[in-house]
Amino acid sequence: STASRFMTLYREYGAQQQTLFGAESNYPTLNNLSISNALRLLALPENERESFAEEHDVEHMSARELDELIQAKKAAEDERDLNDLVTRRLVAEGYGVDSCLDGQQAWDYLQAADYDAAILDIMMPHLDGLSVLKKLRAAGKTTPVLLLTARDAIADRVAGLDSGADDYLVKPFGTSELLARIRTAIRHTRTTLANSQIAQSGKFTAGDLTIDYDKHQVLIRGENAKLTVNEYKIVALLGKYAGKVLTYDFIIRELWGPKAKADNQILRVNMANIRRKLEQNPAEPQYILTEIGVGYRMKEPG
Repeated sequence: STASRFMTLYREYGAQQQTLFGAESNYPTLNNLSISNALRLLALPENERESFAEEHDVEHMSARELDELIQAKKAAEDERDLNDLVTRRLVAEGYGVDSCLDGQQAWDYLQAADYDAAILDIMMPHLDGLSVLKKLRAAGKTTPVLLLTARDAIADRVAGLDSGADDYLVKPFGTSELLARIRTAIRHTRTTLANSQIAQSGKFTAGDLTIDYDKHQVLIRGENAKLTVNEYKIVALLGKYAGKVLTYDFIIRELWGPKAKADNQILRVNMANIRRKLEQNPAEPQYILTEIGVGYRMKEPG
């Protein structure tokens, strides 16, 4: 019966207090714990169980409260492990790295120095990644930001891009993909610095066209062109390389990653929409020119 099964569990775990807390434990006997909470504590490493139980007064906690507490503890440990893994890989690749585990410390770092790139987890404690990103952009800093998001956090990704993120990665991810995204972000930084107009003002201007890199906006004759996220990314990329021809494949790789499908049709559809919003006569574009069979070129600034 259910009752006899519970009694068996009770006797088994009551007899195994040393297994639960260790031979030298001063913690009260398992008789003070519910069977369900005793079972839950077994999910923790033996050397952590007693301190955890004492710190959180597990005897007086419901099974649901204990579940939530253990899950939060494991999530924090997972984030710490991910932070360590990413840091070790970046250092091995020759990067200088400052790492931290909460958003407030990340913001302190970003205020104190100019970094080539920043990796922010949206779910950081104390100050979440989106808040750090917004503060960074409000301060006028154009440090490329890569956001780490949960697989189902689509709204967070949209909010991140709208707030000025340069890219995002969905957890779990491979470190090779992370490194590729970082290289792209740093390359963009150097390109921006090479363009004195963008470096000095955060803007690119060619005729009546203005790209505002800080606000992630494109203006035509002083009015917001109201581009979509992808349309903006295409125009912004072309602005950073103004005067140079960018191949279709290069644009796709830069904007959507090295594994993105080389589908020129996606670019053509976006470009048709961009020209309808920017050009007085889309059939005879003045700002973004087509190099037939090759790619696109942004008009040089002036």
